[in-house]
Amino acid sequence: MEDLALRMTKSGQIVSLAGLDSIIRESGSSIRGRVKISKAGDRIYRGALFMPAMVAVRHNIKLKAYYERLKAGGKHTTVAQVAVMRKLLIIAHSLYKSGEMYREEV
Repeated sequence: MEDLALRMTKSGQIVSLAGLDSIIRESGSSIRGRVKISKAGDRIYRGALFMPAMVAVRHNIKLKAYYERLKAGGKHTTVAQVAVMRKLLIIAHSLYKSGEMYREEV
């Protein structure tokens, strides 16, 4: 039953479960806060995704280009790292749902 529930979830729900979804903290209309990750999910998921994201930034051609594009666009290093973590999580979830193996396209 749990397998069916995991296959039926959407990528946004998985990202939220890991606490990698963004949240805007504002106070009224005059104070604009930075966008941060919610951290509402389990920290174990975020911890388990950090090192694979760093390895992917170094060795995966597409994720390295994605990371470099974010950095060139002025994003902070931490923001770019979280974006790669989120992308890895979405890729893993979609592969799980489809039952396919990961193939890096060159």
